[in-house]
Amino acid sequence: MAARQDFDVNVDPVEIANRLGVVVPPDHNTSDLRQLGVTNIRFDPNVNSWGIAPTRSKLNSLLAETASLECQFEPIETFEDWEFADRLVALAKSARHPIVGFEYRSLFGGIALPSEGHCAVVNGAQTRTSRILIEIYDPDAHGSRSQIVDPASLYVACRKKRGGIWLLIPTKS
Repeated sequence: MAARQDFDVNVDPVEIANRLGVVVPPDHNTSDLRQLGVTNIRFDPNVNSWGIAPTRSKLNSLLAETASLECQFEPIETFEDWEFADRLVALAKSARHPIVGFEYRSLFGGIALPSEGHCAVVNGAQTRTSRILIEIYDPDAHGSRSQIVDPASLYVACRKKRGGIWLLIPTKS
């Protein structure tokens, strides 16, 4: 097993939202965001621009200032479905806790709008009846919770939103 890479980090999600900006539909009620302290809100009718659109350079700038971390991104296009599952399992076993970006509705269904992006942290992997399953920690508007997902379904959801795997690593001193 690979060496465990633990580090104590606390990055405020409101600070991330304010630094990167949140884009919402023109008719969206932003009172919940404002109540949390989010002030960098932009309205746009284009569904593909909703949410936060992180870039490595913006994230790295924020993380370097607040947490001595840097971000690596592995786009979903670099993986076949089985490679994606193997990569998540390997990262989970080494306690790297990758963040996956995906299209919400295709993975969870529900009331999310088509093409709404979402992120979740991979907490682990497990095998049930010879099937690999991925445990994700999913922060959403209803609170945070762990969920078990099929890696093939997560792969499809990542491809729909051109997501991938975000890795946070300590900066080199």
